[in-house]
Amino acid sequence: MLDFFSFQVRPRVLFRAGALGQLDAELGRLGARRALIVADAGVDAAGLVERVQANIAGKVAGTFCDVPAGGSVLAVAQGAAAAHGADVLVALGGGSAIDTAKAIRLLLAE
Repeated sequence: MLDFFSFQVRPRVLFRAGALGQLDAELGRLGARRALIVADAGVDAAGLVERVQANIAGKVAGTFCDVPAGGSVLAVAQGAAAAHGADVLVALGGGSAIDTAKAIRLLLAE
């Protein structure tokens, strides 16, 4: 029995002024055609999800904005179900959204 396991997901984090305006080009660089946007309700309520959708119009496979503080296994499963048709994940917000997106990616890789 293993006492631990290790995995590696190499997310690319864009965090700078103007990053939203560079998102469409970044998706193109990755060869991505359909994005699932992962966020929490606060980020969604602040209008950022809507701004991202407008910025990458035509490339949105869906949104998952039910990430709880601290994340959860249930949120990962729900996010993976929402990812149908997505070939890239875009996490908006802090650690919970980013970690949930990484875990969704791992689940989808199975």
